[in-house]
Amino acid sequence: MNTIGLVLFSFFLSFNSFGQAYEKLKETEVPSEKKEIAKKFVIDYFTAQKNGASYQFKDEATEAVKKQLTESNQEAGYKALKDNFGDFSSADYAETWIPKSNPSFKILRLKADFDKSSQKLEIRVILNDSNQIAGFWVKPWSDALN
Repeated sequence: MNTIGLVLFSFFLSFNSFGQAYEKLKETEVPSEKKEIAKKFVIDYFTAQKNGASYQFKDEATEAVKKQLTESNQEAGYKALKDNFGDFSSADYAETWIPKSNPSFKILRLKADFDKSSQKLEIRVILNDSNQIAGFWVKPWSDALN
């Protein structure tokens, strides 16, 4: 797999994850609302791009995310994904982690399918304590959080 396949579309927008310790939340500790927010965002975001449009942010994301995910950045990111993995097909919630140094952030991991790849991709959505998207990126799925 080429470099674009190893680190895709990476946006560390609200906190630096290097050297942090994380804790996986039990399924019962993750409010269904958070799972629904992350999944709806991912599906709406990639469906818009699959249909040739860009995602139109409202108040569901922080200003930093909105500034990073401009129309041209969305287009370039989706083109890279499509060239390597095909069009977005689906995404399902997998698990949630928190950084121990800042437990107000929730790291929701979704497993995604793209139509030309048998490899699952991870779509990671970071939610802040206001349930806004504070981070977002795509990378090859790994069972370990890395």
